[in-house]
Amino acid sequence: HDLLDTKLEVSFNWDSAWVYGKATLKFKPWFYESDTLRLDAKGFTVKKVALVNAGQLNDLQYRYDHSTLHI
Repeated sequence: HDLLDTKLEVSFNWDSAWVYGKATLKFKPWFYESDTLRLDAKGFTVKKVALVNAGQLNDLQYRYDHSTLHI
């Protein structure tokens, strides 16, 4: 996949050394369409993965093994 754009919305809790946030990623396939995506995401807490289509959020199934996010 080709990463076209990344938008990060973050806030910090300095006392607990945590970063809270939301990432919006825009991708396109290199050559052929794909129905899966794998992202490095070591040490994250993932609460939701969704596809934004015409302003609507469509929840996606995902698996997270504390190292890699499989969508």
